[in-house]
Amino acid sequence: MKTAGELLSSRRKQLELSVEDVENKLRIRKQYLLAMERDDFTIFSSPNYIRGFIKNYSEFLDLDSVKVLAVFRRQYADGQVGEIMPEGMHSPLDNPLLKITPQRAVVVSVLLILLVFFAYLFNQARGLLGAPTLELIEPAQDQVVNVEQLTFKGKVNPEAELFLNGKEKKASLDGDFMIEVEVIEGVNEFVLEAVNKNGKVSRIERNIRYQP
Repeated sequence: MKTAGELLSSRRKQLELSVEDVENKLRIRKQYLLAMERDDFTIFSSPNYIRGFIKNYSEFLDLDSVKVLAVFRRQYADGQVGEIMPEGMHSPLDNPLLKITPQRAVVVSVLLILLVFFAYLFNQARGLLGAPTLELIEPAQDQVVNVEQLTFKGKVNPEAELFLNGKEKKASLDGDFMIEVEVIEGVNEFVLEAVNKNGKVSRIERNIRYQP
């Protein structure tokens, strides 16, 4: 006669289910499913837990849980099961397998510091090897204005030099700039440039029409 574990194992295989499939659907860890199939009930602390797990597993496999439990009772007396309840059995998949220890916390902290450091180096290298960042918030291309004063507002790499129509302009320490210029009637052409130490240039052009 088959044991309770053999009944569970053969039925699972008959349904072409892997232990991982059952683990994901029934929310019981693989190690406990395999223990039941091997009739190794020593890892459970109480017959009540064993009966509950066998009942759930049997019903999941469409087996008669009453018959499987009867087979189990013939196999083991209540006093023959283990005495230690593994941590996490009350909610087998809810507790994380990876616990934070002081050593792991130090390792994670060091890795984060290294990540930030290398990201900084990457940004610095990109700034030196590539064109400097230059962003113009206003004015928009082909904008039509009816006042003689026009404001160029944007942001530039703080380490780059800023020029508007060839004239050097100043930006704040964090790269923000606001430049006031006068326009004449008709189309006014503007070229905004940022130049870094390696001579790399970023350029933005604007054509602004002034109609009084």
